[in-house]
Order: sequence, then C-alpha cells, then structure tokens
Amino acid sequence: MADQPKRRWRTRFSVRTFLILVTLACGYAACWWPTKTPGVHDIWSHRFHEEYKTWRQTYGFQPGVNAEAAFPLVISTIEMEPNASPPPRFSYHRRYYFWFFGYVVSLPFEREIHFL
Repeated sequence: MADQPKRRWRTRFSVRTFLILVTLACGYAACWWPTKTPGVHDIWSHRFHEEYKTWRQTYGFQPGVNAEAAFPLVISTIEMEPNASPPPRFSYHRRYYFWFFGYVVSLPFEREIHFL
C-alpha cells in the first residue's frame, strides 16, 4: 500500500455547468454598453436632477457631474458638495452606484478627492 502514488484531486465540471458559467460571464460583459449610455443618463436623472435645481437657486450655478461606467452595471461619479464654511467652498467625492436597467442603488464605497 505504501507504493501507490498519491492521486491528485481535480475539480470536475459538466458541459452544462461550463456553458452556464460562460453564458453568465458573456451576459455580464454584454452589459457594458448599456451601462455606458443609458446607465449614466439614469444616474443623472435619478440622483441629481432635483438636488441640482436647488443648487442653482442657492449658489447661482449648476455643477456638472463626471459620471462614467467603472464596470458593467457599476457607475462611478465625482460629486461636488458644499462645505459649511461661510465662503462657499466645495469638497469632491467619488461615489459608486449599481445600475440595473433603470434601477439605481448607491453603493457604500466613497472616497474624497483632493485636487492640487
């Protein structure tokens, strides 16, 4: 019994499992174009439209939002927020949103951006 070689353990996939995984991966990759076009527009209309109307009334201008598709179904934005200091100063934050064909959810990832 000591002379028997050790058997290597290998994962086994059926053809059906392989086709399901490949189909899901291709479906996810195919969501890149809709995320870049209507997804970015949906982020603007859902998240910023009403908020920026009040900005225009308060500060006299309407700041732009740099939104882009970070991954399929994930959109990143650079948002400008006013600070509480008396002269209006602004801080910039990068935020991420999950977009699924009109459904928008803010993700808990955020970081402050410092411009030099």
